[in-house]
Amino acid sequence: MDEDFVWMEPTLQPRSTHTLKRGDKVIRELKTNDIIAYWSVRNNQLKRMYGRVVAAPGEYVSVRNNRLMINGLESGELPKGLELVETGLTVPRESILVIFDSPRARELSLNKHLVSYRDIYGRLLIE
Repeated sequence: MDEDFVWMEPTLQPRSTHTLKRGDKVIRELKTNDIIAYWSVRNNQLKRMYGRVVAAPGEYVSVRNNRLMINGLESGELPKGLELVETGLTVPRESILVIFDSPRARELSLNKHLVSYRDIYGRLLIE
């Protein structure tokens, strides 16, 4: 991984190698917990980012008792940056909601956790 992977440690490690599966069909068939590579503008530069899929288009994301809820079902600990969904959020069409595995990941605004299908580069195949 030679790009901005650090928010996905320990899942992705420095100098590790992974296969990236690309194509429109792959993107449309993403599932919860898939790791994706996507393009994001940071500091006026296009960067490849990595994130874990937690919700698909149309799914309802909320927070209850500091736990992440997807469509009313508990989905685990509340990741950094998703505190704002306490009132609830329906993931927009043609988008997914991602989180980052590293406890050192920066806190980002909620819109930085929403990734448009057109920005997804591919799905990582992790053995």
